[in-house]
Amino acid sequence: MKKICLIPARSGSKGLRDKNMLFLAGKPLIFHTIEAALQSGAFSPEDIYVSTDSEAYAAIIRQTGVTVLLREPELARDQTTSAEVVLDFLQQFSENTLFALLQPTSPLRTAEQVQAAIEQFEKTGARHLVSVSKADKSPALYTTMTADGKLPDIAGVDQNYRRQNSADYYYPNGAIYLSTKEAYLADKSFFTTETCGFEMEKETSIDVDDKADFYQAVGARYFDYQAREQANQALYENRFSTWKAKQLKPNWFLADSRGELLELPEGFSNLAMGGITAATVAANLPQLIGQQIPEMAVVALGVNDLITDYTPAETAQHLEMILKHLQQVGCEVILVKIVYTLYVASVSNQQIAEVNERIDYLGEKWNCEVIDPNSQLAADKQLLYSYTTDGLHFSAAGNTILENFYQTTWTRRLVQ
Repeated sequence: MKKICLIPARSGSKGLRDKNMLFLAGKPLIFHTIEAALQSGAFSPEDIYVSTDSEAYAAIIRQTGVTVLLREPELARDQTTSAEVVLDFLQQFSENTLFALLQPTSPLRTAEQVQAAIEQFEKTGARHLVSVSKADKSPALYTTMTADGKLPDIAGVDQNYRRQNSADYYYPNGAIYLSTKEAYLADKSFFTTETCGFEMEKETSIDVDDKADFYQAVGARYFDYQAREQANQALYENRFSTWKAKQLKPNWFLADSRGELLELPEGFSNLAMGGITAATVAANLPQLIGQQIPEMAVVALGVNDLITDYTPAETAQHLEMILKHLQQVGCEVILVKIVYTLYVASVSNQQIAEVNERIDYLGEKWNCEVIDPNSQLAADKQLLYSYTTDGLHFSAAGNTILENFYQTTWTRRLVQ
């Protein structure tokens, strides 16, 4: 069965101007949906159709390689429904064509979800399929409000409602619609008693309708640390290439953003980078030590690996790869235990404690020194409030404490 995809992109949004083209994570909003369709493997580029009434939109969207259809004026009005657009679009295809309607206002929907939805649709033989999300509140908790602010439908709800006994409810989230031309022409809707639901996680179900929704999508992309790490790979590679071309000092400080602001002693090159993981350093370090060999390297990495959802075991493996690269060229290595955080959602101190235990083991295995700034910055496996700006990074006072800690380490080593 031939598969096609329709992505509607009208320009006249009233709630949020040009919402389909607003930049999100470095690209127009609609590009996220186009990429999900392309990367799903279900459609060839020419079978992905973007329907728009805007020449300006069309000129940009054509650069993705998909097919752009300019709507007739009667299909570009404020009152035009999605059903009218779909019915007009389907005229050119055979009756047994499978088609997907993907709204550009669901930018966090993934290629894997599109693929899985199609597989479910074909396997179940459903007449239609729509993506749904689980409601986080029971309909029993919803009410109307009168003109004078009364809530007539909610009386006694606190006595009768028990969350654990409430059935699960789902709502269409607008991300994925599937049908065939034959079924849709007959029903003129995706919603019938024979419609199947494809459940999506709450995190990927944001429907951008207004500015608040858009900012929520921006936040979701910002806190997608795995995606950020992948997107920043070229940046990290370029930074390592820049360092390779320079004459670095004999001692290197390899760290993440927690070390960027530190004033280091003479003889140290601060090679700290915001957002970088030990995994990325391990992958790029060989090109750097192939050009220059440090006498000593201080490695203060690992927290971003945990934030990016690597396990403590994987994080320790990344640190061991760095150790191996450095010791193979005769470099002395100091491993720094990860400083704990304070009430940070993206990483747990239990994970940090586990990595720190593994760092102790690596120190013994590779015969390298291990130092622990937590002795100065933390108590009871928590970063002290007075030493942090956001629970993860250090305040000016915290940086001063850390600089003094490192200075004491260098001084002690010189005396030895």
